[in-house]
Amino acid sequence: MQFKTCKISEIIDLYPKLFESLRKYYPFEITKDKKDYYNFNGLKLLNSIIETNIISEQQFHDKWVKGFLDKIHNSTNYKIIGATYGIVPNIGGRIILEENQDHTLELHFFVSLIENYYSIQIVKICEIQYYNSYLKIIKSGKGLKEIYVSPPDNKYGELFNKIDNFICSELNGAKFLPFRFDLVRIENFQVFYKDTIDYSTISDCFFHKGFLYDKDCSIFGDIDYKISYLK
Repeated sequence: MQFKTCKISEIIDLYPKLFESLRKYYPFEITKDKKDYYNFNGLKLLNSIIETNIISEQQFHDKWVKGFLDKIHNSTNYKIIGATYGIVPNIGGRIILEENQDHTLELHFFVSLIENYYSIQIVKICEIQYYNSYLKIIKSGKGLKEIYVSPPDNKYGELFNKIDNFICSELNGAKFLPFRFDLVRIENFQVFYKDTIDYSTISDCFFHKGFLYDKDCSIFGDIDYKISYLK
């Protein structure tokens, strides 16, 4: 997988609608040819949203477990496994599609608490090799060997589309965030919930997916799937 690092000013130019969502919640510093912008209140707003939706057990259970994840189960007849990883700005779920000794094939979906952006992938999980940025060595463990970032042309593509349509019907103004933004790191920026020596990606602003990628992870499908909605 190849990551690209860009300045926030580039995001403003290329994806102004996306930036308008980000600027409400994150403190970006823009210099030179762009007007300086530093939002000190954005993180307070984001923390308040996380507290209401994630930390409040009753709200999380009523609104998201019973009111959302259980509805997806009823709509698809697949068991939904929670994939909300801690105090993060999103709700997540997993569906196991295939399971054997060598690998597990799963569909993962995430809905951001920031303006209902969402993400769907089908992933192949198996024993992988990955680069540990702290130790600067290649290690082994469970992670993603393959990732499908738009509906595949097989039986699971129908499920991908069904969940896509469900999210759009349930959440007002829901917007799909293409996988391209999982590969774009923002220069001099880190989200508060990840401890990494690398810059955070645009996707990290919306979701904590908890993915560990194989050093040669293969990407299938259109990384710009539904990107026209963000321009």
